[in-house]
Parts: sequence; C-alpha cells; structure tokens
Amino acid sequence: MSSPAANQLPLLDLRIEHLQRASEVILGGVALRVTRGETVALTGPSGIGKTTILRVIAGLDEATQGQCKVQGKIAMVFQEPTLLPWRNLTQNICLTAGVTPAEADQWLADVGLARRGGDYPGQLSLGQERRLALARAFAAKPDLLLMDEPFVSLDRELADEMMALFEKLRDAHQVTTLLVTHVAEEAERLATRVITLGGKPARIISDAPVLDHSPEVPRP
Repeated sequence: MSSPAANQLPLLDLRIEHLQRASEVILGGVALRVTRGETVALTGPSGIGKTTILRVIAGLDEATQGQCKVQGKIAMVFQEPTLLPWRNLTQNICLTAGVTPAEADQWLADVGLARRGGDYPGQLSLGQERRLALARAFAAKPDLLLMDEPFVSLDRELADEMMALFEKLRDAHQVTTLLVTHVAEEAERLATRVITLGGKPARIISDAPVLDHSPEVPRP
C-alpha cells in the first residue's frame, strides 16, 4: 500500500490554539491533520485531553480559540455504548439518519448479531453492546469515524475479536478513523500513525507513522 498523495486535502484539519475549562488550560497549540484513508491513534496519559479533542471534532465541545474543519460526515463510538434501552436493536440502528429496518438488520448480521433485531440492549452482553455500537456507527456511512477507547473493559480475547471486527468493517467501507487508546498494542495493530499528547497544557509531542502500516489511497 502506498502513502496518500502529499497534496491531498485533509479530511480533518484541527487547530486548537487554546482550550480552557474554568481556570485550567487543558489544551494548547494542538494542530492535527488526518488524510482520507488513515487510521490515526491518539495516545497519552489519562486526563490529558484526548477525549476532549474528539468531542471538539464531533461538535460536542468547543475550543476557546481555534478551528476544526471536517470534509464530510462524522460518526462517533464512545467508551460506553450510548444505546437507547427502550428501543430494540434494529430501532437503535434506524435512528441513524436514512437507515431502513432492512439495512439495519443487515448491519446486525455483519457484526454477528443476525436475527437479534427484536432484542433490546438489556439482553446483550458487554461485547454484544460494543458490536451494536460499531454497527450503528458504520451504518451512518461516515467519512470520519471517531472512537474513544472502544475496547476498554473487554478481556484480551474479546478485545482481539472486536479489533478484528473493526478492521474488517473499516477496510470494507474505507472509513478514515481517529482512535483514542491507552493500549500500545492497539495503536500499533490498528493505526497508520500514532500521535502522543504530553505536557501541561497538553500538546502533541510525537506524531509518527506505524512502520508496518500505511493507508490505502482511495481510488478515483
């Protein structure tokens, strides 16, 4: 696989000059570009601002100073599956704009939940909830997928299964991804680049390619 063209417009262009909460400056001088086809892992100590960056990109939070430009549609997978317990599995996916019940059921089948559309989130194991959250995110057909520690709280075997499922869906649908993780093995396995935050206020202290990986260049 070859690297994206150098002159290709970034799918994500984020510049946070200053982000303050109350009297504390959390982020300062963060500039991040993600090109179509990349999977970028965002790492760093707990509480340094990784999730805040995702929330700014998703429009759920605002930088005190800065700007964020995204060329296309965003979907997000949170640390805990944000499912509606009073809706069945098919309905949870149908809440994604433009997804029909038939399409939702196909997405359920794609993540190993075939014929479970009439069940409710309370009937699912934690791993199955994570599968449903992935199905709902990919069903939105995003250009950029944001994932905030999506494999947290899973044992090693189940986390491996979920990473394999994510890789299968990402590659099949060519979804550019920005992933927050504390686990070095996850970053090395899934990402084409690893960005590390450090300092106070937090800044990018490292931005390095994963040597075994390079992103696919989307075909015209």
